[in-house]
Amino acid sequence: MKIVLVSKELPPSPRSYGIGTYTHETAQGLARLGHQVSVICAADTPAVAGFSTQGPVSVIRLVDDELAPSGWTRHVWPKSEAALNYRRRVAECLDRLIDDNAAEIVEFPGYRGESHVWARGPRRIPMVVRMHGFTAW
Repeated sequence: MKIVLVSKELPPSPRSYGIGTYTHETAQGLARLGHQVSVICAADTPAVAGFSTQGPVSVIRLVDDELAPSGWTRHVWPKSEAALNYRRRVAECLDRLIDDNAAEIVEFPGYRGESHVWARGPRRIPMVVRMHGFTAW
């Protein structure tokens, strides 16, 4: 199966709050089981944006407008233009993967809103939203 995981962070990251570790371990485990796994995540700096691999996992790092120059995430309202720009990039990247036949299912975190932005368009593959943290409350 061709699986895409969406995560704000993926190690190594100076913003490590635990979700990056979860994403890394899940992606590696799914790949070991024979799945084709891609991760869409934020780039810690514009210089590292782009495509790379971590073992059998494809990693796509997108420019993140929410980052302050120091590398720490700005405290912004969820509907700020910076947050929406990043979420739109995630949706566009996912649509390109679907167009290239590189995605059959996608998993989103439930706390950031990337799933909401992507799901507003035509959904062509199933989506799983991982419920935890504030969303689960």
